[in-house]
Amino acid sequence: MIHLFQPPPPGWPNIGNMSPFCLKLEMWLRMTGLPHKARFADIRKAPKGKIPWIYDDADNVTMGDSGLIIEHLKSRYAVKIDDHLTQEQRALSVAIQRMLEEHLYFGALVTRWGSDSSYHYVLSFFKKIMPPLIGSLIMRKIRKQVLSQGKYQGIGRHNEKDLEALMRADVDALSILLGDKKYIHGDKPTSIDAVSYGFLANLMWVPWDDSTKAYARNHANLVAYLDRLHDIYLSHGVKK
Repeated sequence: MIHLFQPPPPGWPNIGNMSPFCLKLEMWLRMTGLPHKARFADIRKAPKGKIPWIYDDADNVTMGDSGLIIEHLKSRYAVKIDDHLTQEQRALSVAIQRMLEEHLYFGALVTRWGSDSSYHYVLSFFKKIMPPLIGSLIMRKIRKQVLSQGKYQGIGRHNEKDLEALMRADVDALSILLGDKKYIHGDKPTSIDAVSYGFLANLMWVPWDDSTKAYARNHANLVAYLDRLHDIYLSHGVKK
């Protein structure tokens, strides 16, 4: 059994986790059929100080970083989900993953924690798992730290208009690469589809309104793609 350590669901329709990295890993586990069980993550016990992480009781391995976890599990359990890909397709997968995880993610992070309208939902979730008396104080500190990460990375230094343009370019690129295919690389889902799901769900299905969410949802192929992955692998009887 693979024990997946992550936060509980935020209670937002169709989004099983507010962390795109957690949602990516859970989707990948569903896609591959590897037996796993979600457990509450105490961040103080995380091997790399971040979520998600796993404990695999088959060989007593604890591991952090969603990307490294996937590569480890592919090797450990001879998962063949990507075996049919060409070298060019593998390279494209790397490029898409970097775009989503190292660029779009930080834009969404700055928007989510910087805007009062979206932060309201974030705060409401964390209040459920934070100590009642000092939770608000802790959240103010975390918010400041998160927004500082955006500035250190660089994307948090842009004004709202420029940030929106950068995120829209990522959305356009993914939409063009997907085209009219069922999945990024054709008729079969691969690991990059799990990555894309985690980040698109946390962009297009969040309960607050913002311009980038609306822009992404105007891409019909991305809407259908997201619905398809959710309905096949992660639907729990909730339908949009």
